[in-house]
Amino acid sequence: MICLVFVNASVLIPLAKIGKLELLKKYFKEIKITGGIKEELLSFNKAGAAEIEKAAESWIKEEKSANELTGVKNLSQKEEISIADAELVLSAKKRNEKILTNDYRLHIVAKSKGVETEWLTTFLLKCVKKKLLTKKHGKEVLFELIESGMRLNVEVYAAIEKKIDEI
Repeated sequence: MICLVFVNASVLIPLAKIGKLELLKKYFKEIKITGGIKEELLSFNKAGAAEIEKAAESWIKEEKSANELTGVKNLSQKEEISIADAELVLSAKKRNEKILTNDYRLHIVAKSKGVETEWLTTFLLKCVKKKLLTKKHGKEVLFELIESGMRLNVEVYAAIEKKIDEI
């Protein structure tokens, strides 16, 4: 599959924490991050950090930012998002690619700039549909993500489980 997605740290870190970063590679073959996101990932010094570093040497590709620093800073300040997230939005917009995220604020800002986003939970559903995960395993991954600290509304959790069952 061709890589047409930028991925935010809010997806990479939780997946790495539970040892499931490889799902991204299985689904996309390669993913893109920006320099700012790479800095966030490399400063991450917890469970999964070694897995992220190894992946960053092969299938996680750093996209050199073609955005002027002024534009990134302006977006960051105006929309109250991090410099790394502003760089991600502008890079995805320039290349007409979507962002895989689990960050609500980034999702809102990206949409306001015409950039398509996809939630981590949607990605999990797609993995089940493509049979990269069984239904049972998909539910287990969802539970592990929540158990490791990913915040998810109870109603959304129930809806995702129901959608998995319907696949």
